[in-house]
Amino acid sequence: MTGSIYSDFLADGANIVTIISAVAGAGLILWRWWRPRPPEPGE
Repeated sequence: MTGSIYSDFLADGANIVTIISAVAGAGLILWRWWRPRPPEPGE
């Protein structure tokens, strides 16, 4: 029972990571294209 839940959790986690990575990559490209010069935080 624990192994089944654990493997299901790992599979869902991998899918979520893949989806987030794809969305983040596309979002970053769109962000760079929309704003070629993003504001840099002054330190």
